[in-house]
Amino acid sequence: MSDRALGLRILALSCGFVLVFSIISWRLVYLQLTCHQRRSSEVESQHVKLEALPARRGSLVDRNGELLASDKPVRDVVVDCKHLNHLPFVLRVVAELESLTEREVTEKYSEQQLRKIYLGHVAEVLGVPLGLPKQEVLAKLSYKRGAVMRPKLKGEVVLARGLEEEVGEQFQQNLYSRFVRGVECRKAMSRHYATERLGHVIGFIDHAHVGAEGVERALNSLLMGKDGYREVSRDRNGDEILAFRGDVAEPRHGCSVRLTIDMRIQEITEQALDAVYARVNPEKAMAVVVRPATGEILSLVNRPDFDRKKKEQNLRNYVVEAVYEPGSTFKIVPVGGVLDRRLVSLKTKIYCHQGYLQDAGMPKALRDHHPYGELTVAKIISKSSNIGTYKLSSKLGRQGLYGYIQAFGFGRKTGVELSGEISGIVHPAKRWSGTSMSRIGMGYEVAVTPLQMAMAMGSVANGGRLLRPSIVSGVYDPDGKVVSRFRPEVVSEPISPQASQLLRMALAEATDDGGTGVQARVENWTVAGKTGTAQRYDERLGRYVKGKYVVSFAGYAPRENPELVVVVVVDDPKNEKRFGGTVAAPVFSKIIGPSLDYLAIQGEIGKSGPLLSSSHADKQVSGGRRK
Repeated sequence: MSDRALGLRILALSCGFVLVFSIISWRLVYLQLTCHQRRSSEVESQHVKLEALPARRGSLVDRNGELLASDKPVRDVVVDCKHLNHLPFVLRVVAELESLTEREVTEKYSEQQLRKIYLGHVAEVLGVPLGLPKQEVLAKLSYKRGAVMRPKLKGEVVLARGLEEEVGEQFQQNLYSRFVRGVECRKAMSRHYATERLGHVIGFIDHAHVGAEGVERALNSLLMGKDGYREVSRDRNGDEILAFRGDVAEPRHGCSVRLTIDMRIQEITEQALDAVYARVNPEKAMAVVVRPATGEILSLVNRPDFDRKKKEQNLRNYVVEAVYEPGSTFKIVPVGGVLDRRLVSLKTKIYCHQGYLQDAGMPKALRDHHPYGELTVAKIISKSSNIGTYKLSSKLGRQGLYGYIQAFGFGRKTGVELSGEISGIVHPAKRWSGTSMSRIGMGYEVAVTPLQMAMAMGSVANGGRLLRPSIVSGVYDPDGKVVSRFRPEVVSEPISPQASQLLRMALAEATDDGGTGVQARVENWTVAGKTGTAQRYDERLGRYVKGKYVVSFAGYAPRENPELVVVVVVDDPKNEKRFGGTVAAPVFSKIIGPSLDYLAIQGEIGKSGPLLSSSHADKQVSGGRRK
């Protein structure tokens, strides 16, 4: 070979080496400058994890500070299935369990068998303290391929939730002593409910600790808080490397909420509603107690109730989620309207056609329960005359009656801090039929919620101001500082104070001798209110069902200075006379009497009326007048 050819070969070889090393150098520079962050993150993700520091969900208390719901620290047993598949550690544990060397274990078992032995050991160690059968633990940690149980290769499995803190710590120590890795007793929070009452008010949370119903859902953003974290470095066995512990972000705990609910009045209401529910076996029953001067809800009950633990039975809060045709309790709207416009006085006499009226353009005759001749406006309320109410409604006209229905808050949500509230059903006046004027004033062709009716009756009781109801008295940060405090809010003024006073006088007669609500009376207190009896409409059949009724009573006490408004609704009562005065009025009596006695003992009211305003309500009232 000539020197020239040799030189060319050496040159080519040198160029080749230079090119190869240049490519390698370029690759190293590329990895260092361009891919460094990504590659470092990939490596770090295998060893560094963010361990959650759970935030405490805010507590719920009643208006007197009685604890209703709170969080407590617990431990959840979580298995990192990836560590169950780590062969070097599996080999070491099996060798320890069988008192063999790792080489002897390798010769005796295949990798598949080793993993199966280790998985069985883990299932046995976990199953006993958790009270789970070994096979159940295996089923959660494994999948089948052929006849062999294999550990899941990735992901986490939650085996148990809500272990007490001390139990969880002891359990974690036991795992280490029994050669189990990849199983963590992770810090968590568990919701504790101090009472089985108030299910539909408080609601509950889901598995992710997020509010699912009631106040828990409606105020979830305030209650929930924000979890913190800390960076934890772990070796191949899953053990923490304390020297490399990283950043820590402390959790931000949720705000606590004081409700307007009074647990004593809640208990009184539940007992009264339970008694009628057992006696008349209705489809459902509802009751709500409100402070007319402020709009605070002191108790709210639905029957049937639901089981908070099992999430079974009735999850609907009927007081805000169910509508009914209110019957004669709705007569406060047209009567209040004509008094407000000064079209009549309480002594104005209206001819009631001896209980039967067939007007021109009225497809169906209108009847009263008794044949009345002339009745004063006050007697139209106390005797609950349908014909008299129709003739008063006619004085307002369609648009006038529709305007007062809206002003009293029907057909729109009240704005209470509860999930699932509906607006009810009120059709615009232009869609009314030929019978609407004769039916709507007496509580048909409209659908309301019990809470809407309570607030409407409250506006009569407090001088003509429709308030927004509230179930939240105050919100407090984790340090106990006030975030927000309840203040009464006027939504509208459906009738004047003078009209309100006249209507209250008429409602007082309804509970006197000869009135339809005489069974609403209580000892030592004066009461006023209105009965309601409406034939039940079956949506499935598309018609009213003969012999089925929704009965109700809406009233307040004391008459002179109303302190409480109570609405009771019983849907389809059986086993006795089905009238508002015979079924719902006695329940009203059993609720409002003991409740007023209790408030008097607490020093909040006196026999002549209220002594103190609500302890959590501001005396300043905001809002505007009805247009």
